[in-house]
Order: sequence, then structure tokens, then C-alpha cells
Amino acid sequence: MFVMAIIGLLAALGVPAIMNSITRSEDKAKEAHIAAIEKAKGMLQLPQIIYESGRSLTNGTAFGEGDYTEETLMQCVQNAAQLADLDVGGYSLIPGAVGEKARYVAKSGLAASE
Repeated sequence: MFVMAIIGLLAALGVPAIMNSITRSEDKAKEAHIAAIEKAKGMLQLPQIIYESGRSLTNGTAFGEGDYTEETLMQCVQNAAQLADLDVGGYSLIPGAVGEKARYVAKSGLAASE
């Protein structure tokens, strides 16, 4: 009985610590992915800023229009071939338009909003 009490105490202390560490690691992964997407958006904007070539990337173009597509964005992000590769847990990455910060949304909320 004493052994059972010790095992229960250890489980009561260990499980929340493990769950918190999983949550913290998912949050760090999300932050890293958002930083990578924002860097990629900056890389896509650079030619227009330097050459004034008339690309519409900084003119409020929505994601998926003109030169700012998932394909061009993913070419600038290492270790990811598509946006689904950047999903974390039950969350999907929404890259947002140029000038709009990337964010994560719950996959259930994503399906409801589409």
C-alpha cells in the first residue's frame, strides 16, 4: 500500500510536468515556424524593394495571388516543402498576406472558417 501511494505521488507530480514540457516545446516550434515564414516573406519582398520591379507583393496582395504563392514561399523556407509540414499538434500555420503576421489556428477552427 505504501508503494502504491509513492507511485501515485510520483505520477501526480510527473504527468503535469511532462504535459507542460510538451506544450512548451510546441510553442517554441510554432515561434520558430512563424519566424521562418516572416523571413521568407521578407525574401520575397526584397527584389521589389531593391529593383522597384512592380511586383505586387507589398501592395496588399493576398496569399496565393500574383507572385506570392505557397510554392514561392516554401522555396524560401528550409526543411518544409509545403505548409502542412509546419503544422504543430492540432494547429495549422496561416502565413497571412504580406504585411500581416503569420499565425497558428486550431485545425478545427480552420475547417469551420473555410
